[in-house]
Amino acid sequence: RRETRRGNYEIRREKKWSLNLIPIKNMKQTVAQSFKLASSGETVLLSPAASSYDFYNNYAEKGNEFKKEIKQYI
Repeated sequence: RRETRRGNYEIRREKKWSLNLIPIKNMKQTVAQSFKLASSGETVLLSPAASSYDFYNNYAEKGNEFKKEIKQYI
């Protein structure tokens, strides 16, 4: 396990990747922060630290809210 962690660190360092962890309360903040921090052509990985079962009834509802928020920026 230790080797894997070291290997991942080396890859990030070599490629000059950075990792920003930002506490977010809702989808609106998620999308706003993504557009604020990313430059054109960059990839943003949205990776929640916990499930969103208490926010959405299902994945479709979550996806619809994401699409609604993203439309304001594109």
